[in-house]
Amino acid sequence: MFALYRRVRESVQKDGLISPGDRVLAACSGGADSTALVLLLMKLRTKIPFTLGILHINHRLRPESDGEEEHLRRFAEQVDLPLRVVHWNPTAGGNLEERAREFRYEAFRQERERGGWDSVATAHTRDDQTETFLMRLLRGSGSEGLASIPRKREGWIIRPLLDIPKAELLLYLQRLGLPFLEDPSNCDERFLRNRVRHRLIPFLKEHFTEEVEPILAREADILREESLYLEGQAEAWLKNRLREGDSLELEGFEDLPRALARRVVRAYLLRLRGNLRRIERVHCEAVLRMRNGDRVSLPDLVLERSAGRLSPMRAQSVPFLIVLAEGLGEVTLPTGERYLLRLLGEGEPRPCFDDSRRALLDYESVRGPVTVRNRREGDRIRPWGMGGKRRRLKEVLRERGVDRFSRGCLPLFEDGEGEILWVPGIPVCEKRRLTDGSRRILLIERVPSGEE
Repeated sequence: MFALYRRVRESVQKDGLISPGDRVLAACSGGADSTALVLLLMKLRTKIPFTLGILHINHRLRPESDGEEEHLRRFAEQVDLPLRVVHWNPTAGGNLEERAREFRYEAFRQERERGGWDSVATAHTRDDQTETFLMRLLRGSGSEGLASIPRKREGWIIRPLLDIPKAELLLYLQRLGLPFLEDPSNCDERFLRNRVRHRLIPFLKEHFTEEVEPILAREADILREESLYLEGQAEAWLKNRLREGDSLELEGFEDLPRALARRVVRAYLLRLRGNLRRIERVHCEAVLRMRNGDRVSLPDLVLERSAGRLSPMRAQSVPFLIVLAEGLGEVTLPTGERYLLRLLGEGEPRPCFDDSRRALLDYESVRGPVTVRNRREGDRIRPWGMGGKRRRLKEVLRERGVDRFSRGCLPLFEDGEGEILWVPGIPVCEKRRLTDGSRRILLIERVPSGEE
């Protein structure tokens, strides 16, 4: 057990995660990893004096959630640490797993500010790092995505266990004789992470090398170091060339190495949009190919190159209308995004629900050809989980925080009876959703084409 503690201590000191006098809030679900995190941080206080507290997020997603909260209250009392509990009230729609994650990190931020904490520690392990690396590799991420989970994020989210295998934490708790909670959803192979964990990694270990996890963790570390260097170079180049109105002076841009030029584009788009959601490699490549007089439509944004500068314009609704007679095929939008409509094969695993990326529908209930088009004034949708009522699409998009400039760029999938089957970010049509009797499943999915 001392060897485990020593490695955690060395990692914390090497990466500068905790300093004497810090106030650290440990996010704890009650599972093995986060329980071990709290105990190891308590022991670390004998070497580095700092204040420690526990934060629990009750997502209220399962009947057991309130019982898990009670377990955390007893645990906090047992170890004599202050506990803060935050509750989530999930609503229908969207990718539930992704929305829960977004709520969790927003809760981290708010609790840190409310309580004056210096950092929030999460219990990500080497296993999480390996799984994330493989998931992003399969998705087609570039080097920045493959850098996977950083040891420190935004200067205040820290991961002290990122070098530690989960098996060592389980053994640590076993030797201490301490109970922990187990999340049954970790065995649900509808989720990609669980398929990677339970199928792909054991296959790689059996047929290639037992060392797959440390090897991929080292690869992620190397890529992260290189990514941070390129990011710093890109920011330095960008800083000296930004002009009034967020335009970018391009003198010398074409002389940059391709890898650095791509990072400059990503840094510029991040500055303009505030995030890189829905930005893929194809979009960066389109910007790199621009010449004077060109315009490129990106998600939520149009860039124009003129007089040696790149300048932003809000995305306008570039009209498009694509008809698929059989409701199947691939479509490419003016933004460069691609969507594939196909039937799931017999016995093919059903992908997990993710309203931002894909829709699963009862193919036999879809009427006539499928049309892919822009939103129009007056469009109404019948989202699953909203009582089957037709609602104005404009209102639903507004509720989900989609600004009016972005609404016209979203694809809308409509069948021959005028039922809107799906709009990315909104649950599928109530009348066309899957049921227990569905025999043929239509999958509509955004095609990833590089870094996101």
